[in-house]
Amino acid sequence: MSQSGTTRLYQPVRLVPQRRQEAGASTGFAVTMAACHEFVRSARLRPYIAGELRRWRAGRDLIAVGAAIRTAFADAEWPDPVADAIAAGYARLGGDGTVVTVRSVGSPGRLEMFRDLRTTSDVLAACKRCFAALFTDEAIADREARGSSQLDVAVSIGIERESCAAAPAPAAPTAVDCSGYVVDDAELLRLAAWAIVLERNHTRRTS
Repeated sequence: MSQSGTTRLYQPVRLVPQRRQEAGASTGFAVTMAACHEFVRSARLRPYIAGELRRWRAGRDLIAVGAAIRTAFADAEWPDPVADAIAAGYARLGGDGTVVTVRSVGSPGRLEMFRDLRTTSDVLAACKRCFAALFTDEAIADREARGSSQLDVAVSIGIERESCAAAPAPAAPTAVDCSGYVVDDAELLRLAAWAIVLERNHTRRTS
């Protein structure tokens, strides 16, 4: 899987939808870096991650440390506001039965992608996997070698509706405050990914 840089979707965004063609529907949405940070904060993962990293620096095997951190992500409970925002975004695409793809956007870890997801539960589980991929063995070692922060990393996630004749028709987006945790729609993700490439190339040229 490929690597990418980091998106910059920190700030809360108030959603103001644009007119679309007659189907009038959102085709996807972003789970922002603010959601990732809130997940880590709410689950109190930051001190746990710091402790595991100290054990690694003291001689514990990196494979064991990375696996422990990723397991902690998998076991952590979703903060209700973030889970509710993601569930609402999925519901606007059609909800349970609607086939979607969940993928990391601009991950400083491994770029994850999960296809053929059909339930809110599956979508939330995939989002956790995207967050946890910030702490693959390779990502941890790379940040350490670069002297980058291990504790301030975050990732955005793109959730896009797949073509499926049996899926319910997606609902048109409404003007809603998503509290900075989700942003409609997939066009924003494509723009963000394009900006990441430009930023990364600029960094390489000037470093």
